[in-house]
Amino acid sequence: MNKDILLNTENHLNALETRFSKGLVSEMDILRVKESLENVRYAYKDSSLQIKHAQDLLANLLNVDETVAIRPEAQFIYEPKEMAIEEAFLAAMKDRPEIKQYEAQEMASQKAIEIAKAENRPSIYASWDYYNRPVARGVASQETWDYHTIGINVSWPFFDGWATKAKINQAIADLNKAKISREKTISDIRLELKTSHLNLTNAIAEVKKTEASHNLYRSNLDAIEFQASKGEASSLDVEDAFLSYRVALFAKNQAVYNYIIAKSDFDKATGGY
Repeated sequence: MNKDILLNTENHLNALETRFSKGLVSEMDILRVKESLENVRYAYKDSSLQIKHAQDLLANLLNVDETVAIRPEAQFIYEPKEMAIEEAFLAAMKDRPEIKQYEAQEMASQKAIEIAKAENRPSIYASWDYYNRPVARGVASQETWDYHTIGINVSWPFFDGWATKAKINQAIADLNKAKISREKTISDIRLELKTSHLNLTNAIAEVKKTEASHNLYRSNLDAIEFQASKGEASSLDVEDAFLSYRVALFAKNQAVYNYIIAKSDFDKATGGY
């Protein structure tokens, strides 16, 4: 696009120099266009270097030779989808892995407290045993006696050097730490959601604005081309209209790109990928 702007500025300079030779414009007009031309040349050179850098970076990511020309053919897809902030927050509380992690830590700490408390409680064990023993009654006969043994053991730790109390206090501290971390994470997520939701809302508004400009300059280009077909507009007028349309199209594509990034950030904030 900067190349087209450069060519258009050069054509305007040529047209002005022709008019200057006929005394229709001042030298100051020529100097102003020449200054603009130098700025456009700088912008064109800078954008060319950016393209080269981006191509080298892409070639490195794809692990191909940097001499290979990579030309993207896909277009940005704009499918606006808005979500209320509270709805997004509920989705984040359900799907964000950090929340699930701290919930699991809280459950584990709760279990640890119960286990630690159980170490200071009485333990009751019941046992049952059975065996038989033969008893001789004579040479030809023999009887057996059956024995059943039932036992109950009760164990109650009266003092363990405060070990159980220390374990309980540690488990409670871990639970409180997990709760504090969870609340801090919830606060961070809410702030992240508000920021990403605001960026997404602004991106959607920007796309709508650039779409309106794009439609306007498209209509203007059609009108100028129609006038040129009747001899009522010059080729330079058509070139100006086409360039304005190209700029509007570029702005629209940039806005759609910003929307895609904002939508991706918002999806991540709600727990999506």
